[in-house]
Amino acid sequence: MKLFGRLLLIALLAGFTAALVLVLAQRWLLLPLLLEAENYTSAARFPDTFEIMHAFGQHRAMLLALANLAISLGYGLLLVAAMSLRGASGALRGLLWGLAAYVVVAVIPAATLGAGLPGEALADLSHRQWWWLFSATTAAVGLALAAFAGQRRIRLAGALLTLLPLLVGAPHTTGESFIPEQLAQDFRIMRYLTNLIFWLVLGLLTGYLLAPRKPA
Repeated sequence: MKLFGRLLLIALLAGFTAALVLVLAQRWLLLPLLLEAENYTSAARFPDTFEIMHAFGQHRAMLLALANLAISLGYGLLLVAAMSLRGASGALRGLLWGLAAYVVVAVIPAATLGAGLPGEALADLSHRQWWWLFSATTAAVGLALAAFAGQRRIRLAGALLTLLPLLVGAPHTTGESFIPEQLAQDFRIMRYLTNLIFWLVLGLLTGYLLAPRKPA
């Protein structure tokens, strides 16, 4: 019970700190691009999107921060559990685990999807959700096999499984895009960067806090 409480505390501390860093990174790197994309939309073209985004007003930033906090705590719990099961600890190993999680959660699923900006041509939401679940699960299993399997053939199969979503391809987009391609590309790059910062911070803190402490 004492061990469970310690792991829970580590997940909460690392998740909360990483969420704070993510909110700040989004504020400075993503929000300006998001607001610029909204300027290309109009109530006539996208009445639902326009009304929803402006109805929240100042509450949107708070809702986003709360969502980031909930997601960060969940990821923190998963990362603590996975590293504990493998007996991994220390800041350097935490960074490596955070980088691996970044590839699984952020890089592979988003590699063939749109940026997700208002006014961009995207696939159906349910299709994108299923695609994210498929690609993240496939990448996680594949990367685990590639890293921890004993036999070379299984490791090779794991590496191929990790890349499978890139070979299959994401759902096809529908509709017309009303934002410049360069803006979507800039947003995609900044999204990768903010996610990288988040996962490195989460992994670093988790590994550091999991490391055994020498008695004074």
